[in-house]
Amino acid sequence: MVPTGECQVFDIPVIYIQDVVAWIYQCSKCATEEFSTLSPISKYCVGLTCYAQNPLSEHAVLGADITAISFEDEDQHLILKEKLLIALERVLVDMTNKVGMEINYMVMDSYYQHLLPLVCGLGPRKANTLVRKIATLGGILVNHDQFIKSGLLTTKIFLNAAGFLHTPQDSDMKSVNDQHMDEDGPDPLDATCIQPEDYKLA
Repeated sequence: MVPTGECQVFDIPVIYIQDVVAWIYQCSKCATEEFSTLSPISKYCVGLTCYAQNPLSEHAVLGADITAISFEDEDQHLILKEKLLIALERVLVDMTNKVGMEINYMVMDSYYQHLLPLVCGLGPRKANTLVRKIATLGGILVNHDQFIKSGLLTTKIFLNAAGFLHTPQDSDMKSVNDQHMDEDGPDPLDATCIQPEDYKLA
């Protein structure tokens, strides 16, 4: 019981985020396809939750609708939408490659797959093909060598993308791929941005 005249205090964490991406998301094609049974306000709440967890992914999933976000209140309206979209896509590519992508998570969770085309050296067609090929191998890669040995990517494309595609060294991942580990074990450097040709130096 709370004594009379005193207020009960709840220690509830609160996160404040901008909701413009969520407002756009609720009317997007992606939201309609993924959550067709939800009301617009429910889709908005989904957008808020996803944005709080991964802002980069939520910006990327908007596609061309990202131009509806006002990044510069005074002058943005003076820029042609086509040029603005090109500039924003370049920023998304830069940030995606700066952060790096964990390839196994992207294959297992379709939520992250729309970021894969933004990885240097790939693009929509190569990214979709890569996901399908990895799925035929069981959906999980143990190390970067499999990109070449299993014919997932050509050497040139692999070298362009390798520094941005990380292979996490998870214990549960290793148990799933015991058959692969007998041949080629995981390499901690595969979880970094270091290029394969620099592994010996590292």
